[in-house]
Amino acid sequence: MAKRPLANVLRHIRSLALTRDAADTEDARLLERFIRDRDEAAFEALLRRHGPMVLGVCRRLLSNPCDVEDAFQVTFLVLVRKARSMRRRDLLAQWLYGVAYRTALKARSQATRRQVCERSVAVPDEPADSNETLARDLREVLDLEVSRLPEKYRVPVVLCYLEGRTFEEAAAQLGWPAGTVSGRLARAREMLRKRLTRRGLVFPVGLLTAATAANASAIVPPALVHSTVQAAALVAGGKAALSTSTIALMEGVLQAMFWSKVKNAVAAILVVGALAIGAGVVSYPTWAARQPEEKKAEEKKAAAPAPEGKAEDRITKLLKERVEAAQTVVNALEEVVKAGRTTADVIGPASVQLLTAERELTENKADQLAAYEAHVKRMKEIEKICKAQFDDGKIPGQILAQAQYYRIEAEIWLERAKKK
Repeated sequence: MAKRPLANVLRHIRSLALTRDAADTEDARLLERFIRDRDEAAFEALLRRHGPMVLGVCRRLLSNPCDVEDAFQVTFLVLVRKARSMRRRDLLAQWLYGVAYRTALKARSQATRRQVCERSVAVPDEPADSNETLARDLREVLDLEVSRLPEKYRVPVVLCYLEGRTFEEAAAQLGWPAGTVSGRLARAREMLRKRLTRRGLVFPVGLLTAATAANASAIVPPALVHSTVQAAALVAGGKAALSTSTIALMEGVLQAMFWSKVKNAVAAILVVGALAIGAGVVSYPTWAARQPEEKKAEEKKAAAPAPEGKAEDRITKLLKERVEAAQTVVNALEEVVKAGRTTADVIGPASVQLLTAERELTENKADQLAAYEAHVKRMKEIEKICKAQFDDGKIPGQILAQAQYYRIEAEIWLERAKKK
């Protein structure tokens, strides 16, 4: 019986030594070590570095200690699942903050559903004084408003206020001048003050620091560190020996993150489309300004017979412009996919639009077949990329199935076009 406690102590000492060696290692390098070698010490170093901040978020949004620990653990399990697809590993603190906030909200929603019956018979709490009410209200909305800050303001807030870094430390990590960090923090404080004031919350100077300072000095319980590292090793190894509630919470967060990415991709499509349309709108004032000077010349030209073969039908011109706009959207989405900001399946609907535009532009069968073949080629590339992402665990099976559907549909259309 005495051997087991001794073994635990030795393992703990070894873990501390390894994490101390990793203390000065950058987040991106530690994460790479964990991804490449499944280095548990590297993962534990990241957990100890960012754990107090994550725990602070969970405690501000959740009251039940068990829910807090579940949300904390799931935040780092999501990191294990998404580490390979992270685009900016040097901004891990900000990424973990966002995941912790999302996870805590989902955990709170689940806890609320469980406690509906209990609340109906609960004994009301004694009235709290105004200071306690202010602190509770502030904690309730503080993370919401921080999460809504633009990235350039949110990053230094997370590093300096939630993780306790100095201006110089944050500046060194971000590659910014210390004055830039200080200036953006001041701007962030002012933005938060105005937003909280609109909610009816008084925001004294320094309250943000006071409300979040506990994060920097908080200590994650050793038992929670150990259980989270063990769970991370299981998830990284493809084993699912986790509680049902933990798996449900983790899958819920991953699904929410996926749909958020899809919404961002759709927004990108709309922006690109708006830019394509806007190019024509912006050019209108210039065109209108030329009319007084060119009116007579245009009227004279219109009165003369048009050279044979030079007149262009209005509909044909619009059809060509539609093809150009659709091609612009496809090209933009391909760049977004290559940059790793979304999954490849979002190109499918845009490619269908491009095919429709190209097919209606001409009645020449050879040109139409060429459009179908180009669409098939794009769909095969999408399926290939999605298959690789699925094999790496970056996307769920339904996304791969959707890509396969687009490819099969494209081949059906091509075969039908050949028979016409």
